Amino acid sequence: MKIGVLCSLVRKEEKLLFDAFRARGLDFVRLDDRELILDLHQREWDFDVILERCINHSRALHTLRYFADCGVRTVNTYEVANTCGDKLLTTLALIRDKVPTPPVLVAHTPESALAAIADS
Repeated sequence: MKIGVLCSLVRKEEKLLFDAFRARGLDFVRLDDRELILDLHQREWDFDVILERCINHSRALHTLRYFADCGVRTVNTYEVANTCGDKLLTTLALIRDKVPTPPVLVAHTPESALAAIADS
């Protein structure tokens, strides 16, 4: 199995993951999202899975979508990263799945935000 680890900074958690991969004899390659160049017409990759550990959310989303479209499994998926990286989408998913959440109001302008505060 060959693992691509998509990240920019190698923090303590990534070092621990790399150590665990080495201890298990797993083949992995660090893919620095700051240096990665994606040819959107290149569809073949020598990875069984991409593990996403990016700090930059938009680079993570774009790269996850690309690898998924190329048929490479990703952890997490584009859909999961997109939902969990957006407070509104996360809250909607929690409410949809009947997870108790505090009251939530969404306002798109300063005026509607003030009105929401006044009404609550």
